[in-house]
Amino acid sequence: MKTREALDQITYLQELITQTRLRAADGYPYFLLWGVLWILGYISSIWLSHLVWLVIGPVGGVLSIVPRFTRKKGQSAPP
Repeated sequence: MKTREALDQITYLQELITQTRLRAADGYPYFLLWGVLWILGYISSIWLSHLVWLVIGPVGGVLSIVPRFTRKKGQSAPP
């Protein structure tokens, strides 16, 4: 492998890492939200009935839509 080819591959991998980080950062609020809801659901089902999941699901669904509307209009999704 020639030096130029190796440098091109390293540059490509760096761009790929940057894009992956942007995509992961874009999904961070959703992972955090659903993680908290699952923790609350499991803790609540100890004392309350398992019907708490009927509330947590729709609440999570509605709250998952909020970050889409709070994104600035000029801000695009990551590539």
